[in-house]
Parts: sequence; structure tokens; C-alpha cells
Amino acid sequence: MSQVRKIAFAGAAALLWSSAAFAGNCATSAVKIGWLPKLDTDPYFQVAGDGALEAAKEIGGEIVRLAPSQATAEAQVEIVNNLVSQGVKIIALSSNDANAIAPALKARGKAGRQNGHF
Repeated sequence: MSQVRKIAFAGAAALLWSSAAFAGNCATSAVKIGWLPKLDTDPYFQVAGDGALEAAKEIGGEIVRLAPSQATAEAQVEIVNNLVSQGVKIIALSSNDANAIAPALKARGKAGRQNGHF
């Protein structure tokens, strides 16, 4: 087996394992989800955000859609803290600087909250 295939297989196995681990934590009622893209003016994130809103309508959830006006980690940390104060259960985000936002996300994880990255 080539090195690339081994890495791809290991990645796929890790993804399946983590999906199975979170499957037991499925929500039984509507969930409030924070949506945090890198920037509010990027067309990719606008379309993805619209898709998130449509999906929330289909399943009965709620999307709190906040985005920084400038692509900085500091702005994202502030928004993460804002979402926490609003009681969101999950934050889906695309970070500008993973190292800068990690402490805020780790604090959420310790509090039993979920984070997703795109």
C-alpha cells in the first residue's frame, strides 16, 4: 500500500470513528448553532451560510449568523464569546488563525459544547 493511501485510509478511519463517537450525542430537540465564517463579504461563506439557514429550517434548528467585518482572529474570538453568551450549543467556524482562537474553543469544549470547523 502506498504512503498516500495509508494516510488517506488513516484519515478516513479517524473521521468515521469521530462521527460514531458523536452519534450518541444527537439532539432530541431544536439546536441553536452559531455560524462564524472568516469574513462576511466572501461569496463562498455567504452561500454556505444560506445553506445552513435552509438546513436549519428543514430540521427545526436555529442559526445565529455572525461574521467579522475584517478577517482577524481577534474579531473571531470576540464573536465566539458573543455566541457563548447567547447560549449556542454548537459553533461552526472557519478560523483565520487556529492558534489564536484555540483557547476560546478549548474553553467551550471543557464546558461540554461542540465546535465544528470548515
